[in-house]
Amino acid sequence: MQKESVHVPASVPAVPMEWALDKFRQHPKTAVVSAATLWGGAIVLHHFFRIGYLPVLALTDLLGVVIASAAIGLILLLVVMVLLVFPGLMLIFWRRQGIGPKTVVRLRAGQPFRRRWKHECYALTSAAAAAFAAAVYSAMLLYVKVPYLIVLVLVPPLTAVVMLETPRRESFVIQPLRKISGLFLFQFYCYVLAWSFIALILLLWQHEPSATFLANTAVLVVTAIFLHVVMLAVADMPGRAKIVVPVLMVIYVLVFTSSLSIGAGRIIGFFGLGQISRVDIALTKSGCDTVNAIWSKRPCVVVNGGNPSSYLLADVDLVTRIGPHYLIGERGVVADLNDRRLIRIAIRSEDVLGWARVREEGSPP
Repeated sequence: MQKESVHVPASVPAVPMEWALDKFRQHPKTAVVSAATLWGGAIVLHHFFRIGYLPVLALTDLLGVVIASAAIGLILLLVVMVLLVFPGLMLIFWRRQGIGPKTVVRLRAGQPFRRRWKHECYALTSAAAAAFAAAVYSAMLLYVKVPYLIVLVLVPPLTAVVMLETPRRESFVIQPLRKISGLFLFQFYCYVLAWSFIALILLLWQHEPSATFLANTAVLVVTAIFLHVVMLAVADMPGRAKIVVPVLMVIYVLVFTSSLSIGAGRIIGFFGLGQISRVDIALTKSGCDTVNAIWSKRPCVVVNGGNPSSYLLADVDLVTRIGPHYLIGERGVVADLNDRRLIRIAIRSEDVLGWARVREEGSPP
């Protein structure tokens, strides 16, 4: 009896994104912990890179900082991704429910067949409504002083969702929205609601220069609309394209607008670990002598009416307090970390008795 040999082709190496998705499905808990650790470590390393200072960290201190940063960092990344992806999912949902113009193919004698995307009219109408909604929403933020008016735009989408569950869905929802004018108005309402959520991302840039803020906002709006159209285009594709393509685009948007780097700085500041402008620091005599020996202004003084062993270093910037030293600088260091001409001083942690943010004028007590 003869045996036939069967040739088994070599396995094709998986795409890195597909490999990561497979590993996540096989070991979800390990994947989440690993991603959290890597993301937290990236935030801490990015912080040290920006300030141009790398302390010697004990393992226990480094592990605590990484875990804390990873928790907030993953939340920030997931929130940004959900805020960017949510309107695209909304477009896919409405289209699958039958909303929008029907796809009509016209064949004319003597003319070659030209293939058209079946969602072309729906996508263009939705994109125009999104751009118009962004302009109207911006005007609302500038001139309307009643924020809760945004709740009014909840009514049309929620009504449509409810009516889609009724036997008369065709006559109440689908047929009226088959017309381009009805679809445009409906998507306009939906996008005003969507932009109200995406506006949370703008909080990352609230302290940036006006030109940077406006440029990043414009890039975010344009790229987000393009992302939503791409999600609609790949929604019917087989395999993992419907996941990989939007994820890559979201990462590109975040990197292009510097949201990841800005977000890392905001996380460090949120925990009070560094990059904090205008703080008052209480020092011991040894710490005060260190500051006055380096800083010609000799800004460290004895606290008025207080213990002579307590000294005050007022209104300085706290660059970082991760590690065995506090790295402080004169005002303006945090605002421009690349300016190496501004004074920076490392003070031992044991010489720091406490610190507090300087209260802004007009802020509540």
